[in-house]
Amino acid sequence: MNVMTKRTDRRRPGFGDADPTGRTWAVEASRSGRGWALEVADLDGVFSQARRLAEAEAMAKDVIGLWFDVDPGEISVEVTVVVNDEHLAAEIDRLQRTTRSVEEQQAEAARLRRQVVARLRAEDLTNADVAALLGISHQRVSQLSS
Repeated sequence: MNVMTKRTDRRRPGFGDADPTGRTWAVEASRSGRGWALEVADLDGVFSQARRLAEAEAMAKDVIGLWFDVDPGEISVEVTVVVNDEHLAAEIDRLQRTTRSVEEQQAEAARLRRQVVARLRAEDLTNADVAALLGISHQRVSQLSS
């Protein structure tokens, strides 16, 4: 792990003996060569690196844990990826919002499917009839009924 700090003291002025585990730390990740440069927004001079974006959270927790001399597992971070292209950043944001919306709709559809299957079965429709009506297999109707 590469950890780079500009400060020599362990605690940043202004944080004193504050509990670093009682908050979520904002971390900015920006592309740097073939990896990612990580900067802890509220800790001047506290930086780290990650080869892969998937490693950014763990690396940020490690550097904050070292800074405050606490277990990195007790640290909470929120990594924000810095994208230089505004149009690309907007597309990524739109994709993420659309994905969340679709996931919410899928969850609602699943809830409704269970509810409708239960009501149709209560009306004495067979699994085969419910399956034909809803366009699902009779095995799926059995799963949803149990």
